[in-house]
Amino acid sequence: MKSNNLLVLLPVYYLFTVTYVLTGVFYLDYAKDTPFNMYELVSEKAILKSSYYYILASLSFYLGCSLFKQNKIETFLSRSRQLDIPYQKLIVFICFLTFIIFVSSYGFEPLLHREGYISQYHDRNKIGLIVFYIIAPISFVLIPFLRRRITKYIVYTILFMMLMSSSSRFLVMLPFLYIVGSYLRYGYFKLFTSLFHLMIVVFGLIFILQIRYYTYQGLIPNINSFFSKGIDPDYLFTGLNYAFSFSLMGTAYVIENIPFDFNGFLIGINPMPSRYLNISYMLQVQEMLPTAPISAISLLSQSGVVLTSLFYFLSAYIFSFIFSRMKGETLLYYVVAGLFIIFMLFSIQYNIRGLTRFLYISIFIFLMHKFVFKYKFVFRR
Repeated sequence: MKSNNLLVLLPVYYLFTVTYVLTGVFYLDYAKDTPFNMYELVSEKAILKSSYYYILASLSFYLGCSLFKQNKIETFLSRSRQLDIPYQKLIVFICFLTFIIFVSSYGFEPLLHREGYISQYHDRNKIGLIVFYIIAPISFVLIPFLRRRITKYIVYTILFMMLMSSSSRFLVMLPFLYIVGSYLRYGYFKLFTSLFHLMIVVFGLIFILQIRYYTYQGLIPNINSFFSKGIDPDYLFTGLNYAFSFSLMGTAYVIENIPFDFNGFLIGINPMPSRYLNISYMLQVQEMLPTAPISAISLLSQSGVVLTSLFYFLSAYIFSFIFSRMKGETLLYYVVAGLFIIFMLFSIQYNIRGLTRFLYISIFIFLMHKFVFKYKFVFRR
């Protein structure tokens, strides 16, 4: 029994997190420097316990996606080393729509120049930003499918500058998802493309953390900072620890100090719109620190072995089912692939409601493909 190649990334991601943190805590010291001094707030026993839940989650997910044999998606990829999407204008339109939604939601003026990480003088459209975070993975994954190289470079550069203007860590998602999209198109990882974009991920993360607390930010100040101050490699472990150490130690802190609230959990996984739910209650009981909510993996670890195993098993089963039924011959498959990558990356930092949103959107897209667009979005092979 073999699981889908793409879905295996989640267990690998979780096991890498555990290896990175345990090595940096028990054998070296690099993982102890965490935001909010989280290492000082947890015991080493709790760190080991949270590592156990990460491993349990990865095994449960692997088991869930292993129920499907090597499916038609993988057969299709191995049969044709290069996929070609005929809807080139549609891809450009999706990328352009992503840009418009982000700029209009964030604000053009604060993106150019503002005081502080988040401007106190400009309001952001939160609903618009939520929509952006949903469609951005889709556009990022589709960029490698653009045939014309100049179009591809222009679209990539515009989106990169847009994200850099916001000083957001989401910047690194563009090169990372570009690698994923390249793999989906060619059926293998192109060495130069992968190494180049991994370098962008590393240096992008360092630069964003370096400028996070600068007085003036935005496109113009950030470009000026890059050329005047360069990149400080000391921020590398700061960024990695924020992504990995803080996530796993946050789980340890939650297990040790915060009781599990089942009602809050039910609200979090409820697919109904927030206006019909007691979201304020959920946010209250799922707050780890004043500016840090309880992540999805932390909340599930709170609940114990059964809910953790069940959630990851079912999530893997659903994604595997969707991928296998879409057969790799529909544009919407790549949309779901992008959503899965975000699901994987956000699962250790975002709350359960934000995470399940990507799962439910994937289900909706599958149903839309099944009943509405089944014969419309077909690749020319």
